[in-house]
Amino acid sequence: MKLRNLTILMTVLFGGAIVLQAQSPEGLTEAGKLFRIMQLPQQHQQMLDDIINPILQKHPELREYKPMVDDYLAQNFSWAIIEKDLAPIYAKRFSVEELKQLEQFFQTPTGLKFSRQMLPVVHETIVVFQQRAKKALPALYSKLKRDVINKKMAEFKR
Repeated sequence: MKLRNLTILMTVLFGGAIVLQAQSPEGLTEAGKLFRIMQLPQQHQQMLDDIINPILQKHPELREYKPMVDDYLAQNFSWAIIEKDLAPIYAKRFSVEELKQLEQFFQTPTGLKFSRQMLPVVHETIVVFQQRAKKALPALYSKLKRDVINKKMAEFKR
């Protein structure tokens, strides 16, 4: 799910105007091929482990619940389930020919490196945006508060 959200976020932030393609069975098949070439099933499992393991390290008392969490993740966030969510997104955003071109790119050393670094780069990008927002939002809130108060005062004086 996190991967899907990150993909959507990156598309919204950096995709510009996107013309959606009609989904086709071939597009869904090509998206699945692309995912395997990009090694997304393995990255997906690693991402889940990277979420759960630090929590268990920080809170050892929760380790007894790991089988329950693993079962929940398997039922709701397994790659087979997530792939069914992601494939239509890719099939809408890319033509079959574009998916085939992406497959070719991700078979190159640079493409494989990009695939492996995509999630860390997206994560770091989100952190940068969060840090910037954390610094900038108080000033915006203050300005909005002043403007709202000034408008209410103006309405009251009428």
